Amino acid sequence: MPESAARFSGRRELYAEIASCTSRVISGDGRAIDLSAIKGEVDGAGFMRSVLKHWGQLPRPTGVKVRISPSADPLGYGLFTTVFRFGTFECEGNGIGPQNKWPMPELGEGGFVVYPDHKDPGLAAAHQNHFHLQVGVTKLP
Repeated sequence: MPESAARFSGRRELYAEIASCTSRVISGDGRAIDLSAIKGEVDGAGFMRSVLKHWGQLPRPTGVKVRISPSADPLGYGLFTTVFRFGTFECEGNGIGPQNKWPMPELGEGGFVVYPDHKDPGLAAAHQNHFHLQVGVTKLP
């Protein structure tokens, strides 16, 4: 692992070299990024994590808000929660433009980053196979 990566991650086991991210399309009017998979390498071993296979198709136990788990799939959990946090920090988390204020939503809550376990059942159902990262307004006046 590069020294700079070790300093950044602080924990060797969390470092993954990302080779590619699969984006389905730029959504609608081009104001969102839809990310469906991440491919890369950890300690010389290749990996691929698909939002559909490694999250959206997981069973939904009663009372569980978020199906991904650091104990079941540490790499998938780390990658998907990093994408989520990136979306809330760098895109639109809970509002558009100046209405995007702290605190940002947590996994399993609402907001403009949409994913398989989003709080809104309709949005969650439509996003079992990808993250939707909102960038600016959905419709311009």
